[in-house]
Amino acid sequence: MDSISLDDHNRVILSDFGASSPIGAPNDVSPINGPSPTLSEKTDIFAMGSLIYQMEHGVNPELSVDSHGTLVLPSIHTGRPMLDSIIRDAWLEGYGRTVEMLQRIEAIDTIGDGDFAQGLQGQCTISTRELRSRVREWREGREDRFGSVLDGVLSEDHLQSLADRYGLDRGAGLRF
Repeated sequence: MDSISLDDHNRVILSDFGASSPIGAPNDVSPINGPSPTLSEKTDIFAMGSLIYQMEHGVNPELSVDSHGTLVLPSIHTGRPMLDSIIRDAWLEGYGRTVEMLQRIEAIDTIGDGDFAQGLQGQCTISTRELRSRVREWREGREDRFGSVLDGVLSEDHLQSLADRYGLDRGAGLRF
């Protein structure tokens, strides 16, 4: 999720979703994979939803799983109903394929981001130039705050805290 680059034409390039793992990925909880090391297209969709949330809210999403195994989502209020819907659907497996999610994202430029149910009645609310500016600002903020765009490697204490939180035994040989 943190592998974000700009090419020579200032186009955003997202890469390395395939290197994601449930711990250290966009969030500590990936309901698609749980503690499994198996990755899929749904992992990329989940990561993209988390990335959009982080860019809009300025913080990583606080996702968790309750005692019944149900995903607990943070409040999503970007001020853009269609974008809120895209994030929510990414987290709740609302897309069968990545291309479906991308089509919904591209529709924001085409139909705007009013109430999604109103469809073509909306107005375009953000230009490509504005998106580039926001991504650049986000990257600069990350570099100022962390010294790089990446969050960095988790410490042993953080790994143990995560293992304790989710009832995992770090010595059991599970990849997390």
